[in-house]
Amino acid sequence: MFIESTEFILKYKSYISEVIKLVFVAMLCSCSSKHDSIVLEKDYASIITRDSIEIRIDSSQIKTYGLFSAGITEGGEHIFSGYNDYNHTLQLFDLSTRKLYKTIELKKDGPSEISDVSGIYFHNLDSIFFYNKNKIEISILNTNSLNVEHVNFLDALTPGKEAWPINDHNFRLFFHRNSASILFKNHYRDSYAEDLSLVGVYRLADDAYHYVDFFHTEPIDHKNQFGQLNNVCISSPSNRDKVYINNLYSNITYELDLNDLIGATVIEDSSVNSTSKLSNFVNGQSPDRHFVENDVYTELLPLENGYFLRVVWASATYDDSISNPFLDKQFVLHLYDKDFNHLYSEFLHNEGILAYGWFVLGNSIYFQINHPAYLHSKESVLKFNKFTFNID
Repeated sequence: MFIESTEFILKYKSYISEVIKLVFVAMLCSCSSKHDSIVLEKDYASIITRDSIEIRIDSSQIKTYGLFSAGITEGGEHIFSGYNDYNHTLQLFDLSTRKLYKTIELKKDGPSEISDVSGIYFHNLDSIFFYNKNKIEISILNTNSLNVEHVNFLDALTPGKEAWPINDHNFRLFFHRNSASILFKNHYRDSYAEDLSLVGVYRLADDAYHYVDFFHTEPIDHKNQFGQLNNVCISSPSNRDKVYINNLYSNITYELDLNDLIGATVIEDSSVNSTSKLSNFVNGQSPDRHFVENDVYTELLPLENGYFLRVVWASATYDDSISNPFLDKQFVLHLYDKDFNHLYSEFLHNEGILAYGWFVLGNSIYFQINHPAYLHSKESVLKFNKFTFNID
């Protein structure tokens, strides 16, 4: 088992450096404010292999999973793990064989309790992480022995900081093996001051919670304005010391090395339209309009071959005469090379794509299909669209 006892915590202490630094990287992105301005480069389109994966499910499983994580086992299986809150189970699916791999009934109490799940991370079959934000506790499940280890780090939080470690669909639970660190988004109940850290790192080896230097870029009056720089995203790289942090409304990405990265590289793209801060709103429609009329930059996704992907929710014209103005926004998939140069953009067929329901394994990105609002959704199928990038 990868994590069996407190010896795991001490085992990785030597990996952790004393300094965490952010390297500022302004990512290239070809997405602008108009859909027809995006160029689809056919030479790169030819290197993409497309596939549709359908897995038969029954009434005990669900067709889309909001809380999920995916990984590759030591045996090479591509496993998608989804938390089913309807029956409090963990359901594992083998994406290669297109079959249910295993269902695990989770305990709601006792020494093996896993409850109030707000985050999940698949490290391997011996170590699946669950986060309970109410207890500030990580539970680590061995899917073979069904043993559960708990790590509560409430006492590691700095008194007076008022930061509550959380995960959401933008900032998913992530465990970094080399530094034995778990990353969180810092939530503050009533304050949006510019000097409050938005990202936290809990180090298992020294039972310490560190506040990363990632802040709002300007003060935000949350009573009268909706600030654009508090919706933090994080990537989920597999075998790298670097993780990537960005904001939904900014094309700027920060590169964080948990093992003390020294130096900075800045790449700028003058063609990208900057997102305006939302002006004072009169009613609840104003934040909606800001969302529709601006590009939404989701997390940077590193591929195994060193290239990067990003899904951008492209801007659209806001029409307050229709009941759901969000439907005009389209997902655009972007490909970048190893030096963050933009290579390719492609509009995705939005019908059925679960927003933030995508993930990367190896050199492939998978999109969960069968969004609950999708008219052609199938109750008996768990469906993914898969794009594999055959490029070195």
